[in-house]
Amino acid sequence: MKLFSLKNRAVVMLAALGLVFALNLFSGEVRNFFSAAFSPFQSFFWDLGNASSDFFSGVFRGASSRKENMRLELENLKLQQELISLQDTERENEQLRKALSLGLEKEFHIISSRIVGKDPSEDTLFLDKGSKDGIMPEMAVITPENVAVGRVGEVLESSSRLILLSHPKSSFDAKISQEGTMGLVRGQGRYQALLDLIPQDSKVSPGDTVLSASLGGIFPKNLLIGRVREVKANDTKSFQQASLSLFFDVSKVDLVFVIDEK
Repeated sequence: MKLFSLKNRAVVMLAALGLVFALNLFSGEVRNFFSAAFSPFQSFFWDLGNASSDFFSGVFRGASSRKENMRLELENLKLQQELISLQDTERENEQLRKALSLGLEKEFHIISSRIVGKDPSEDTLFLDKGSKDGIMPEMAVITPENVAVGRVGEVLESSSRLILLSHPKSSFDAKISQEGTMGLVRGQGRYQALLDLIPQDSKVSPGDTVLSASLGGIFPKNLLIGRVREVKANDTKSFQQASLSLFFDVSKVDLVFVIDEK
């Protein structure tokens, strides 16, 4: 079989050489005849070769383009992260400038901290500062605008829990700034709070501003708490109640100050 195959190859090669030799010996008319006869086949295989070449070239260009697009996308993501980091730094600097303009650093020892999470089951947040940063339980927490946020609860080495004013276990003395009327702010949960134990003969109106009173509590005096939303008068009781719209909005603040009175 192998010998037969070699013979076949030899015959084909000799025939091809003979054809080439004959084309060179014969007249131009004969060469033109063979050229015309085989031209369609030659053209077909030429076009097929070009198409294959374009196809594989396109595949390689496509792969190269996808790789380049991936590289550019990664660079874009990196630039976006750097921009976000710069924006966060600028926002934090702006909030620190607000605190300095209020003179908080003269009145309090301030430890800035970021809000890094919240407990969906209750009105508590998580801070990125802990005992190693000087944070201790029961420290008051405010915003750069001098708005009361809550108090520090559990403290770990590098983090701590913030109990919001609206937490059901939160209560502290407060006053209505316009009248000086005293009351007690009680957390109601779900980011709601009310001003309780308002004397029955005191005048309280929606829109009144409520401030911290600092009567033996953890909050310094005159921190902003919220506004009276609705007064709940009751003739059968000695005190009134008023629902509050708290100034602190958990969705709009990411930097807070933990304070300790000097």
